[in-house]
Amino acid sequence: MDWKLKKYRHSLSGKILVSIFIVSSIITLAAVMIEIAFDYHQDVSAIEQNLVLVKKSHLEGILTSLWHLDNDHLKIQLQGVLSLPGIRHVEVRDNMDRQIISLGVPVTRNILSVSYPLEYRTSVSNINLGKILVVATLDDVYQKIYVKIFLIFITQFLKTLIVTILIYFAIKKILIGPLLQTAQHVGNLDFRKEAQALVVQRNNKAMVEDELDVLVKSVNHMQQSLFQSYEELNSFNSQLEEKVKANTAVIIEQRGKLEYTTKMSALGEMAGGIAHEINTPLTVIQLSAEQLLENLRGDSDVPKAITVGALQRVVKTVTRISKIINGLRSFARDSKDDPMIPFSVFEIVEDTFSLCREKLSNNSIELKYVFEKDVRINCRPIELSQVLLNLLNNAYDAIQSNSEKWITVELKVADQMAYLSVIDCGSGIPEEIQEKIMQPFFTTKDVGKGTGLGLSISKGIVEAHGGKITIDKLSKNTKITISIPLATSSV
Repeated sequence: MDWKLKKYRHSLSGKILVSIFIVSSIITLAAVMIEIAFDYHQDVSAIEQNLVLVKKSHLEGILTSLWHLDNDHLKIQLQGVLSLPGIRHVEVRDNMDRQIISLGVPVTRNILSVSYPLEYRTSVSNINLGKILVVATLDDVYQKIYVKIFLIFITQFLKTLIVTILIYFAIKKILIGPLLQTAQHVGNLDFRKEAQALVVQRNNKAMVEDELDVLVKSVNHMQQSLFQSYEELNSFNSQLEEKVKANTAVIIEQRGKLEYTTKMSALGEMAGGIAHEINTPLTVIQLSAEQLLENLRGDSDVPKAITVGALQRVVKTVTRISKIINGLRSFARDSKDDPMIPFSVFEIVEDTFSLCREKLSNNSIELKYVFEKDVRINCRPIELSQVLLNLLNNAYDAIQSNSEKWITVELKVADQMAYLSVIDCGSGIPEEIQEKIMQPFFTTKDVGKGTGLGLSISKGIVEAHGGKITIDKLSKNTKITISIPLATSSV
């Protein structure tokens, strides 16, 4: 089998590459988020500690400078506060909430602020000098986080990409390559001949059997099993073909015998009429011969015309008997190997009528035919005579109980087809059996009458002539029509 491995857009190696990259990226992202959250809380905690440090380390000096109205020293103290990481603004207000001094840049967003009261302790009491407001910003924290995120993502992305590519090539070499070799081998298998075993080129120095080795062994076992099964199937098919040929020959032989039996059965049904058809002319011959013998023995001078007339009757009658006997011989002969020849439909009908006319007449059945014109058809005349005789026999059996009995054979021509119909005085074939009547061994006759094969064989004969046999469902009487193509030379 000529099979080529196609490269698909979504290959297994590509899917593995994407999967590794996605999983690595998710893990990296989670790790980065955890690290950033930890750093953020650490940096914020450091700023909060600086705000607390203002109270612990700087508040006492600020109170002293403010009590002594030493603005220069106060300013130095506040600059010390501003120098702490994260602190951007410091402001001192008196007890009337009036600004005394303000250093740094006021900020309003991303801030942490704290306000401490400025109470100077004396030996008598605590004097409220005002308050100090310290404002720290988180902008530096965020900026640090942004830079760190960028750097981490760049480094992690490159690391993930490199690791993914390395894993991809490793998987492609270790797994995908052998799988492609296996697929190529399986795709090229031809079960009609024994193929070579699959050998996958691998760098398996450890010589330890893994899943791919199991797969290769399974493929080789499957390949061998399929080849053996194919050989067994071929052998079985050959034996089966021989049996079919033998059985077909037997069936053909049996079918020929059945057809011949059916033909003889149809002929046998008309045997009484045929015997009478021959006996009547024999009586004429006997009477004519006795008359001639008497004339020859007597002394009277018999007119020549009487003698000639008697002899003419004998000749005519012998010719009639000869025609009947020849018709019987032809009808009884196996005609399946006869060639198709152009033949007159009228002659087929006349030859068939000669076999059954007497029987029908003796049973008060009027037999007639209506022809538009005689035509020639390509046929085996004896086979079509068999079909027509079978239809006439069926009509004869069907109308026995009718008071007025008649059968008409009608020929019409249309569209290069000859339509030969057998019509009887019956009221038609019941609808429930119309579909079954052409089936083998189906019969409506009493037990012992008919084989149930007549119409089935007739259907096969007509179809072998390129025609059809149909039941006219619209006719008020029983009407079965044979349609056969006209001979090329028929006009």
